[in-house]
Amino acid sequence: MKIRDSGMPEEQTWENFFDAVLILRRLGFSPNSGDVADFGCGYGTFSIPAAHLTQGTVHAFDIDPEMISATGARARRSSPLDPRCEHTPRTGSQHQTAPGAMRAVGT
Repeated sequence: MKIRDSGMPEEQTWENFFDAVLILRRLGFSPNSGDVADFGCGYGTFSIPAAHLTQGTVHAFDIDPEMISATGARARRSSPLDPRCEHTPRTGSQHQTAPGAMRAVGT
């Protein structure tokens, strides 16, 4: 049951608000960065670029299952042959993920 609408704009509109790669680089993301947690991942605006900038695992969380699905789909489009991208709705704490992987984890 959805309690409230987050008011997120359409994905294309949202993407135009940020230069995610520039922001992440200014925050110090590099191949030497470790694991990352993105709380409130939305469309994966920062999760996907973070996965490309780090060797660590990116864990993307959102309260809205539709946003988790959107992030997972976007991750698969970004790296369609990468078996390290997994979508784990509602659980995930017991899954092991390879370094450099992207995990979209639902609540």
